[in-house]
This record gives sequence, C-alpha cells and structure tokens, in this order.
Amino acid sequence: GAEDSASNYQGALQTSLYFFEAQQSGGLSPNSRVEWRGPACLTDGKDIGRDLGGGWFDAGDHWTANLTMSFAATTLAWSGIEYPEGYLESGQMDELLESLIYVNEYFLKCVLNPGCADPANELELAIGCGGREGVEEPAVHALWGPAEVAHLMTNRPTFRLNKQTPGGDIPGAMAAAMAASSMVIRQHASSLAGKHGYGNFAGPAFADRLLDAAEKLTLFARANWGPVVDDKLPKDEQEAIRKQRRLALRADGKVVEIGYRADPFDKVFVAASFLQRAHLAKDPGFGTKWFDFADAIYEKEYKAEYNNDWWKDFGAGCFGKLGAYNMMRLNPKAEKFHAELQLYCCSFCDYRTTAGGLRLREWSAHEYGSLRHANNAAVIALYYSRFVGQSPPLAGNTWWKKDKTNAELQAMYSRVARSQVDYALGNNPYRRSYLVGFGKDPFNNVHHRGAYGAWAGFDHFIPGKADDRG
Repeated sequence: GAEDSASNYQGALQTSLYFFEAQQSGGLSPNSRVEWRGPACLTDGKDIGRDLGGGWFDAGDHWTANLTMSFAATTLAWSGIEYPEGYLESGQMDELLESLIYVNEYFLKCVLNPGCADPANELELAIGCGGREGVEEPAVHALWGPAEVAHLMTNRPTFRLNKQTPGGDIPGAMAAAMAASSMVIRQHASSLAGKHGYGNFAGPAFADRLLDAAEKLTLFARANWGPVVDDKLPKDEQEAIRKQRRLALRADGKVVEIGYRADPFDKVFVAASFLQRAHLAKDPGFGTKWFDFADAIYEKEYKAEYNNDWWKDFGAGCFGKLGAYNMMRLNPKAEKFHAELQLYCCSFCDYRTTAGGLRLREWSAHEYGSLRHANNAAVIALYYSRFVGQSPPLAGNTWWKKDKTNAELQAMYSRVARSQVDYALGNNPYRRSYLVGFGKDPFNNVHHRGAYGAWAGFDHFIPGKADDRG
C-alpha cells in the first residue's frame, strides 16, 4: 500500500533530497526547508584569499571533501538525466535543481583561475577545506557538534592541486559532476522561473559555465594524473604512485598527504563521457570529440589499471561503470560496453546475501556503510536493465550470463536492484527503515553530528562514542 516503506518511493525521494539541504555548508540555498540549519563555515578559503563557502558537508562530518561531494552530485544529476519523470511526477524537480545549482556554484568557486590560457598546465583548483589527514589538531573529529560552530572549533585549511602538486582524481570527479549537472539544469531550469532567489537565474548560461569548467578540469586531470599502478610493478613503486596520488598543497604552502583521494582514470573517463552527452544535449551536431577522448582512456589507462588480470572486471568499483553506461548510451551497438556492464550486473546478482537479503560483494569488507555498496551496485543494474535488451550478441566466453537471454537479464537486474532499495526502506529482518525520517520506525541514532544538535562531546550522547579512529 501507499504507506508501505518498501513501495513509497516518492516519499523516500523527498526525504533523500531534504538530506542534501541539511548537508549544506556556507550560506544556505534560497529555499532551504531545514529549519534547524543556519549558515556555516563562511570563512572557508579565507586562508588563500578566496571565498570557498558552500558545497555539502561530507557524511556525518563538517568538512568539505570534493571527491565524495562530486560522487554524490554526479549520482544525483545522473538520476535526473535518466529518470526525470520521477522528479516531475513527485513535484521534486525544483528541489533537485536547487541542490544541483547549490553544489555547482561551490565547484565553480573551486576552479581558482578559470581564465588561464593553458588549463592542462596552468589550472589551479581547491579540493576541500578541513578534514582528518594533513590537518593540525583540532581537526574535524575533535568536535561533535553543530555545523554552525565548526569553523570556530576546528582547523579548516584549504587544500589545492596544481601542476606542482598534481592529481587527476578530484578534478576528474568534479568535471563529471559539473557536466552531468549541466544537462539537468539546461533542460529543466525554466521551472525555477519566479521562484524565490531565482528571478535572474539563466539556466542555459549557467550550464555553459559548468561545461566550460568541466572541460578545463578534464584537460588538467588528463595531463596530471600520473602513472598507472600495474600489478607487475615492484610493490614499493606501486606504493610510491599511490602516495603521490594522496598529496595536496595546504594553504600554508606545505605539501601533505590527505584522505579521501582515489584512482584517477575512471574519474576522467566518466567526466569525458558526460561531456560528450552534455554537448550532444546542447547541440546534436556536436561531433565525437569527448567520446573519442573517453574511448582512448578506456582502452589504455582504464584497462591498464583495472584489468591487469582477467579476474579484475575492470575494477569492482562502480564509478567506471557509469562511464561504460554513458558510452553504451552514446554507441549502443558497441559490444565492449555492454559486455562490461553485463558482467558487472550479473556479478552483482550473484553476490552472497545475508539472511535478510542484503547483497555484499566482499563479505568481510562491509562492516561500515554496507547499504551504500549494495545500492551503488543496484543503481547500475537498474539503469542498465532498460538497455540490456538492445545488446548485440557478445563474442567470447560469457559464462557469467548462465545462458540467460537478454530479456531474462533485464528482469533479473531490475528485480535484484529493487530488492536492495526495498531492503534499505524497510523490507529487512528488522522491518525498519534505514532512511532517517522515512517509513516505519526508522533508525535515528546515526553517526551524524547534525543529528544531535548540541556540542557537549561524543560521550555526552552515546557513552563510548568518542572517535578514536585517528
């Protein structure tokens, strides 16, 4: 029925969008619905002479991490590209647009010199403020309290990347988010006409700014991503590459290792694939510039790092699969993208399940945030289920299909994906919703500073909760 937590997707969507408003750093969006939030961390970026207030706080913490923020923004925009009717029919398109505009205004601030003549070599970008690693105490985990006092009680240095302190992961991820968001904003921003705070908002012009910045970030990321981590390299060389990927320039001029960094190639691959889709959405006669750019990465660096051995499935992470999905949408007859997506989705459908039905790829690696892993995989399977029927016959050994037809794969992908969403929304052994504020008896004691309000320390609320993870 309509009150069933596992079927009321409209209510779940509304609650999920509300969460993004609760996560806002900086000044709040014009139509914020979160009565208990106020402006926060307005001095971010001051240590480099810039205004970097804005964006979303990371998870239950009060710092801005552009890698994970980009993943969230990309995922949100992607849903608006693939399923706009979900937002339109539930009356939530305006809320989606406001969240995307809000986070992308911050991303635009982070591109510190957008007018540079040679972005591949001259671009400089901010990648976040505050955090755990590379921050002198008191760092982010020293405070269990509301966002509005975080800047008064923790250090929030700005971190940057440039040619001297290079990186490809975060600029690639930001570019993907900006290109994807430009598509939603270009198509739907007219619905904001007359709404408070958007009287002079020009959607197409804003989308063009996002596309321009995304292109520059992608060129920088491609030129500064460093070498591939190949299994055949000595272990010390592999670790040296990984260490380089963790370096950033702190506001005081020191180069330090920071957290929330990642492999670069899948991020840039996804960025280029979204750039192609975004340009075609703007101009159907655009050509194949960014498709060719993405395909070259796919065939070289992407495969080199994520497919060193036959069993690696191009890396089990989901982000690269988003690039494969985009490329499949751009070239539906290309066998290789269907093959990668089908292998991934069939593997997901074969994940071992808990007694209650939650699917886990790595049984021992999901003690923290297991629902996100299952649902990240589920969204790939759900979106691709609409297109697997268009797949050409796949050459080679496709044992993982288990002789299923494309129609059978479509039904399986959709069914298994929905089961993971339903598990999170209440169809689990507890018969409780894991989405706070939604459904039947939701779990409320979440690891989230904003959920507690006051700031008397961890143990004031939950004995033994003091964060000792370092």
